[in-house]
Amino acid sequence: MATGMATAGRDHCDYAQAFLSRSPAYRAGYAAIAARDRQAKEDFARSWGLRFPH
Repeated sequence: MATGMATAGRDHCDYAQAFLSRSPAYRAGYAAIAARDRQAKEDFARSWGLRFPH
């Protein structure tokens, strides 16, 4: 029962963000492109299998 309450209101994006935020490779890659333009960030996200439809 507690598990259901802990995950209430979360979706796939929330889980992906939590997983990637713990990945040293993702954090290092994001730090390297953080100051770059939007296209660089979108390319980086796609390289990790992320997609933002809006």
